Amino acid sequence: MGNEKGREQRLERPRAPKLHAKLESKVPATTLETTAPRHVEAPRVSAILLVVTLVALVILTITLWIGSCGLAIVLFCFSAGHVEAPRVSTILLVVTLVALVILAITLWIGSCGLAIVLFSFGAVPVLLVYRQLKDTTYARAFVGAFFLGAMSYIPSVWTLPEVAATVINMRTLRPATAYPFVTGLRFIPVFALILGYWVIVGMYDDAGFRKRRGPSMAYALLGLGFLFITCVAQIWNMHDYVIWRAALLGRWTILICDGVVLSANCLLLVVSYKAFGRETVTGYTGLFACCGLVYFIIAGPAVLIDHQNNLINRHYLDRRRPEAYVVSNPDATRDFRRLAERPKATIGPDLESLLKDPEFAQALRTKRLYKQNFDEPFQVLDKAVIFGYKVETRSQREPLLLTVRFPQELAEALRFQLVEPDQ
Repeated sequence: MGNEKGREQRLERPRAPKLHAKLESKVPATTLETTAPRHVEAPRVSAILLVVTLVALVILTITLWIGSCGLAIVLFCFSAGHVEAPRVSTILLVVTLVALVILAITLWIGSCGLAIVLFSFGAVPVLLVYRQLKDTTYARAFVGAFFLGAMSYIPSVWTLPEVAATVINMRTLRPATAYPFVTGLRFIPVFALILGYWVIVGMYDDAGFRKRRGPSMAYALLGLGFLFITCVAQIWNMHDYVIWRAALLGRWTILICDGVVLSANCLLLVVSYKAFGRETVTGYTGLFACCGLVYFIIAGPAVLIDHQNNLINRHYLDRRRPEAYVVSNPDATRDFRRLAERPKATIGPDLESLLKDPEFAQALRTKRLYKQNFDEPFQVLDKAVIFGYKVETRSQREPLLLTVRFPQELAEALRFQLVEPDQ
């Protein structure tokens, strides 16, 4: 009996290699699964990402001079949706931080052209970094603030160089840094609402209007309120009603462009309401791509509006803002050298030369001046005011006004006084 049991045990032992064979057959598959993403998939993802980035940069370069920030949103919303996000590279983070620092310095020194370029190209690393980071409220707030600032800044600052070329001393006393950001918001009120709600809805796991009914009515009322406030501010602050009452040239251009901007914002409000009107918002690619296309449509009319307003201020400031001023102390120009000799001069070479002109001194004594509202509410350090007066010239078919940006100290010394209408 013992021999039979031993023989059975010896016969059963060969079954063990079958078990080892099964285990060995699993090892290569496990090894391939763990090694394949490291050596095969990662290079392919990086190559696709590189190609998408290069193509987008080429297209952005071509469309840079027509406001390519909207196009950047469209391109990278679609491209980021089809490319798997790899780990955030240190180089990409460093490039993004350096670009943001350079952008901040550029905005501080007032270089409009370079700021437009940096905003346009800065959209690329910002979107890539956000795509690869954890989707948090702070990340959304940063991306939303960047694109809202870019979209408001670009159309508003586009025409500032022509203002600097026509207003004396504007290159020395540059516009306030916040001015183009705030004034540009009048073209994109619904964009501000969408980005703001996108940040807020992230706190509630992207719950849509069907899950939370309260925000549905609030979103609609805020959207309509933003549009109404924008229209009232445009008519009241920009004196559009005076332009029509005085039948000034360019009024139809402003009206048509305002209509395009308002219609585009209304359309975007409806589209965004439907995008948020789900049980849960699973993706924002379509919504943000639509925002990019709408902004691309708005950018052109927005620039035309500001350009036409600049022309009206140059030729018809006295009719647009008929409140007249006179200089009570024209002899104050004799003390201008103490302002120009300061370490941070507020009087540039063009104004310094103008103050030496006897015709300008005579104009301050005899002519009425008209104030051009500009960036006064946003000035922090260098405060200034803009006044203009009619220039007698035969070569111009249209009337021409000479506008000057006076530093606050010189303006206070000249003592501008408002003239009553009947005087």
